[in-house]
Amino acid sequence: MNLKLNSLDVLRAAVILEEKGEKFYLDAAKEADSKAEKLLRQLAAMEKMHAKNFNTIVKALEETARNDEVVDQTEEKAFLSSLTDDRIITEECAYRQGDSIETVIRKAMQLEKNSVFFYTALKETLLKSMKIEAVDQLINEEVKHFRMLGKALNELNSASCGK
Repeated sequence: MNLKLNSLDVLRAAVILEEKGEKFYLDAAKEADSKAEKLLRQLAAMEKMHAKNFNTIVKALEETARNDEVVDQTEEKAFLSSLTDDRIITEECAYRQGDSIETVIRKAMQLEKNSVFFYTALKETLLKSMKIEAVDQLINEEVKHFRMLGKALNELNSASCGK
């Protein structure tokens, strides 16, 4: 397999990451209390929307891109999925049934940080061949998630201190 990463590949990987993020939040929401469930479902919806938005960008780039060689889409998706699996959704970040809401938020914050680092590294590595605006958009979305989660964690900690 001789695959070279380009902006289209990064955006495809972003779609996969956002879909995995959505699953993480939905799985965690199943066990959460109503307030936490609302936050987790909101984050899942945001991840779903991001995946949709990134998919739209992918489709537009696919229409304008010249395909010098035909790549097996199944093989490519497997490659992009394996590229992101152990770098973003690490074993320590995986949702486990019974995780407390604080643990879920901390894991989610780590996922968002991992995503920012991943996209930033790719941006630096592929600087000459990528549409930087697309990668910047990915990074900004992940930073927004991190801020939301940080606020939720602060609220959770404030509430538990007041008990």
